[in-house]
Amino acid sequence: MSRHSRGAAAFAQPKAAQSSVHQLFAEGLACHQQGKLDRALAAYEQVLRIAPKHFEALHHVGILCFQGGKHNIAASFIRSAIAINPGVASTHSNLGNALKELGRHDEALASYDRALALASNDADTLYNRGTALQALGRHAEALASFDAALALNPTDVDAHNNRALVLRELGRLEAALAGFDRALALKSAIPAVHNNRGNVLKDMRNFAEALQSYEAALALAGNYGDAWYNRGIALHALERPLEAIESYDNALQLFADSADTA
Repeated sequence: MSRHSRGAAAFAQPKAAQSSVHQLFAEGLACHQQGKLDRALAAYEQVLRIAPKHFEALHHVGILCFQGGKHNIAASFIRSAIAINPGVASTHSNLGNALKELGRHDEALASYDRALALASNDADTLYNRGTALQALGRHAEALASFDAALALNPTDVDAHNNRALVLRELGRLEAALAGFDRALALKSAIPAVHNNRGNVLKDMRNFAEALQSYEAALALAGNYGDAWYNRGIALHALERPLEAIESYDNALQLFADSADTA
């Protein structure tokens, strides 16, 4: 949710008030861009006291709430902005992001579709739409969305990774493996992609190479429980039971630690 939209106040204000609103919003936006989020929020709130239907302030309070993990509140403010001006693609996309974080994937998908109806060539929205479809188990549609995102931004590592995950779900293992390899060629230091690559190799019963991928993931993140568990499976398949047990033990300890801190 990094894009900032443009627009005027939603209704006319006296000139002095307009000037004050404009200055306050500009101050809030500058603080927001500098990461001074408390000061940004205070400025946006001052704008809304003067002009309660200020589209930009409503939208940016929503963005701030999203950044702070307050996704319900974010969705509420962004919806208020959309009610004032439904013709700005980024608000629909940002609403989709908030809804997706709340697990409301059908509603998120509808928001992304509205955003794309207004701005069809937005790679981020196409990617986020793909992740919503992925969560809904609509893998063929997710693949098409990731393909469209990558046509616009071919170096998007996350899109390559998620596209490959979808290909695995569709049973297209060779294509999935090639997708993970492309992601790693762009950025090699991502433990999850190494782990995902190992899972495809495991599906292909290439346990020796799968083991190498899991160990690459663990070299980057030694506390990666899933990689320890998957490493255990590969070692078991390779008839190295003592090492497999050790790997499973590490996984179980990490899973227990994670549950304790949840």
